[in-house]
Amino acid sequence: MTVPASRTRPRRIARTLAPLLALWPAWAQAFEPPAGEPAPAESAAAPEAQRDWIVRLDVRGWYVAPAGELTLPSSGPAGNAVKLSTLDADSPRFSPYGELSVQADRLLFTLAGANFSADRSTTATSAYRLGDVEITPGDTVRTDLDFTLAQASVGYRVFDHDFDAAGDNRIRVWALGGVRLQDLSFDVSEPGVNRTRRDVFTGEPFVGVRTEGRLARDFYADLDLSVGAWPGSRSTFSFDVAVAFSWRPVSWFGAQVGYRLLITDTETGDGLGRFRFDGSMAGLFAGVTLRF
Repeated sequence: MTVPASRTRPRRIARTLAPLLALWPAWAQAFEPPAGEPAPAESAAAPEAQRDWIVRLDVRGWYVAPAGELTLPSSGPAGNAVKLSTLDADSPRFSPYGELSVQADRLLFTLAGANFSADRSTTATSAYRLGDVEITPGDTVRTDLDFTLAQASVGYRVFDHDFDAAGDNRIRVWALGGVRLQDLSFDVSEPGVNRTRRDVFTGEPFVGVRTEGRLARDFYADLDLSVGAWPGSRSTFSFDVAVAFSWRPVSWFGAQVGYRLLITDTETGDGLGRFRFDGSMAGLFAGVTLRF
């Protein structure tokens, strides 16, 4: 008679685990501290308190949604400032978002980047003109949006306080300065009728602060806040804030969740050649953080 696999599988697992379970008392005794010597307290923060160099890599997925108004250059009558929600281009989606930082004593060097892409089609419910595309109610409108952000910064630690001798309760604050680059691409069309496209690349200096602190055992919080701007014919302004909460059971690895809001206002040209995107990118993110 054939025994069903569902009955034999538990027996095979038990036979496999039996030798390992038999060795468990010996393993446990091998890792116990010598008699009379207390077991050392584990802490993810203690090793870092004694290190001058720390390399940190954050790998995240950002569930981000764009919002705001878009104005594109036109060769004819001036166009309208159209909301991304009108184009159905404001739906959230997961996008890559990462950061690499190196702490060298009081200095902090950081590289960060993110990308968002969307390809949406919708049926217009109102009349408007976006660039050279004239839309009337009932028309099909297709929008391709691509947003890439990259930034580099240098920070100097201006505050470092330990609430206990082991360094388990530590708050650090860095003053930051750097450069933020943005690459915006908008392609709007009425399929088979007309199309308008605009690519804009901008750069701006920014200043900000970064704070790292411990909330409870193995639980940490980071806050990044920065403001950037560049005047002139290709003017930009940005405000970026991100807060992250991490669980770090060991010093080199942590799981992370947080929220980021980036407000940006980019404008180039004037008159019929004016481009402007006055909007934001915002959403929750999750990922892992590695420290070396």
